[in-house]
Amino acid sequence: MNKPIVFYSVSFAIGCISSLLFVNNLFLGAVLAASFLLIIFYTCDKRYFLICTMFLLVAIISFQIYFNGVTLSNKESVRIVQKKEYYSLGEYKGRKVTLKGELSKFEEGEKVFFYGKFTGEKDFERGIVGVFEVKEGKKEKKDIISYIYSFKRDIYKRFKTNLGEEKAALVTSLCYGDTKELSKEQKDEFNKLGVIHAVSVSGFHMAIIYKMLECTLGLELAIVISFVYTFFTGFQASTLRAFIMILIFKCSKKVCKNYDKLSSLSLAAIILLAVKPYYIVDLGFLLSFLSTLGIILFYNKIKKLLYSLPVKINESISVALSAQLLSMPYVAMTLNNFSPGFLLGNFVLLPLYTVIVVLGNCVLLFIWCKPIFNFFCFLLNIILTSINGANYLLMKVCPPIVYFNYWEGAAIALTIMCYFLVKAGYKKFLYLPIFLLLTVVIQYYSFLPELRYLGIQGEECVILRYKTEAILFCKKKPEADLNELKKRYRVNKIIDNANKGCRVDIGNNSFAAAANNFKDLNIELFVQGRRYVFLKNTQPKNLDYSYKCDIIKVPERKYRITRVYSIVFGDVYVVNY
Repeated sequence: MNKPIVFYSVSFAIGCISSLLFVNNLFLGAVLAASFLLIIFYTCDKRYFLICTMFLLVAIISFQIYFNGVTLSNKESVRIVQKKEYYSLGEYKGRKVTLKGELSKFEEGEKVFFYGKFTGEKDFERGIVGVFEVKEGKKEKKDIISYIYSFKRDIYKRFKTNLGEEKAALVTSLCYGDTKELSKEQKDEFNKLGVIHAVSVSGFHMAIIYKMLECTLGLELAIVISFVYTFFTGFQASTLRAFIMILIFKCSKKVCKNYDKLSSLSLAAIILLAVKPYYIVDLGFLLSFLSTLGIILFYNKIKKLLYSLPVKINESISVALSAQLLSMPYVAMTLNNFSPGFLLGNFVLLPLYTVIVVLGNCVLLFIWCKPIFNFFCFLLNIILTSINGANYLLMKVCPPIVYFNYWEGAAIALTIMCYFLVKAGYKKFLYLPIFLLLTVVIQYYSFLPELRYLGIQGEECVILRYKTEAILFCKKKPEADLNELKKRYRVNKIIDNANKGCRVDIGNNSFAAAANNFKDLNIELFVQGRRYVFLKNTQPKNLDYSYKCDIIKVPERKYRITRVYSIVFGDVYVVNY
């Protein structure tokens, strides 16, 4: 077996995915694990089969230990790591916990002794082991992590004084991984330009920091300070991945061994998944590994194809294209969008971001020396002004974001896979993309009525699809541009203020309406002579029950969960949670 650690990492990933599937469907999880082991058994040496089995079992055990290895009592010391509008996230023994209650007097990073009630409402996709209903809390003595959070807040305030709010947010995001101060407009702009990966600490930043340190301080100090940097920026998955690969590379040179990028990436995946098994569905983790894998596999090939371009331009374009080849299909499936302007954005902005990362981290050495700090802020202001100008021009010429639904993203991924299979000699996959294209086209006509409850800009909305109609119901007018919303969610009508009991005809004597006088978004459907009422927890007043109807209770939407209902032969089925 060539590069066995690659197979071991795949085994570990399959073990994590199987554990996740066990939660909702034990049979499906068992089928996945058994199918994978059967393939390994019939294609690999028996020794490697046993090792792969061991890695798969270790992954399953690791997953169970993470979510079931600790239980919180009603009096626990928890660190607040992120504060949101309606809840906060805490950390307890390396696990994430949702905190609910009055937490306004506590700051992020502080360790607090909470009194309350813990319930094991797990969110496996986000790594949350339960919910702690806080009744009372008492701050504990500050430790090094508390001081780091406090130091970051102080840095932001100093930058804000010298640079202004937006520029300070960009510097702290680029250099220290603190993205909470970025405005929605900034994030949307970065997303359109395809550089959203660069405005939160990632492998890109780790490579810059390490290279700068090695050139000035030498190998050993560079590794130590790079590790401190990953700690300072919150042990982001992408930063840790880059640090592990750099460490393996430097160690291989020290012991005179050949360095294999693919094996190094696989080892990094095993280490991170062993500690945080829920990373297997974490967006940042997967994008980091897919982008790196794309660079490993395709960078040199693309570079050869673009041999006629100047070296620096060739390298920049080759890195951007190779990173997108594997990450783009995943983004299309999960985030349902793609930025066609990523090439231009990366080519123009990344060099400027590199200067910001270097200057922003150098300024930490002089944070308490006001004249030098002000001088660095002056330099940063010049670069940031250049970035603002570049952003303005790029936003004018970059094409708009392309939006996909889940199946369209999956079709793109499968088409790319077919390309490589055909190139490898499997000609029978040549016609599969045509079938995929037909299925995508068919999606624009909904044969069955479908109702989708989802969150848009913090508000719960409902999208109804039936035949050629696609209607978005919302309780109040969205702040975003309506044409943009129509493109993103592929709807041809938007009904705001839906609580007025509005009614929309959807053809063939069928209609949809918002039920009268309601608190939650209740929808009434009349399809093919049958009436359905979807109730969101509350019973609407003045609802006419003289006509027989089917009542469907829609439970509370938690976190990012989207609930989809489909009507098949008169019966309502839950398609997705």
